[in-house]
Amino acid sequence: QLNVGINPAVSITTNNPIICEGESVSLLADGANQYVWTPSNTLSSGVGTMVIATPLISTKYILEGTDILGCVGTDSLVVSVNPLPTANIISGGGILCLGDSAAIIVDVSGNPPWNITYSIDGSVSNMSSSKDPIIIYSELEGTYTIPYISDDNECSNIGSGTEYVDVLNNPQAIINYLPENPNMLDPKVSFINNSVFSNTYVWQFGDNTPNSLEFSPEHTYHQDGTYTVVLSA
Repeated sequence: QLNVGINPAVSITTNNPIICEGESVSLLADGANQYVWTPSNTLSSGVGTMVIATPLISTKYILEGTDILGCVGTDSLVVSVNPLPTANIISGGGILCLGDSAAIIVDVSGNPPWNITYSIDGSVSNMSSSKDPIIIYSELEGTYTIPYISDDNECSNIGSGTEYVDVLNNPQAIINYLPENPNMLDPKVSFINNSVFSNTYVWQFGDNTPNSLEFSPEHTYHQDGTYTVVLSA
């Protein structure tokens, strides 16, 4: 008696043949009794009904199944690996005047649109964009980081880079002067500088004389009149 077997119809099934870089996927074999998988360097095992695949790049896996008569069937499956998105803060920090807006520039890669979570001293906010780079406009002081980014492939990653924004109070120029009612018998006026949040000053005395860079200058007027004095702090 000669038994002639039919090559088994071997098949590979998986819940999702598309993964993100660093993820794993289960591969299930069916149709035979014994199984050999290749290439096996990114598999949990080179034999068995179920193996775990962790490929670094898109990889074609070949399954060879043998039945009880020794007949062999094969099947193959490509596991596609999508790279992780990246988000790197490259510029935008520095000194900011109160009321102005910083523009934190984030260089991104991956499949748009992107969703990012950015942190300012631990306080997080979210935004979405389809453009690279992503620009975060903010008036808030603090250290900016990107703890999370995801793309349209549903892959996610941790961002990199930091920028610090230092928000300064706007200077306030405040003038007082003595005497309160100067006249030609007492024409010297002492200007008192009560400005805050400032460190350089330009005085214009309103009589076409040279400006002064002193903190609290004195100025002598030579004619009666009304003069507009301007302090730029």
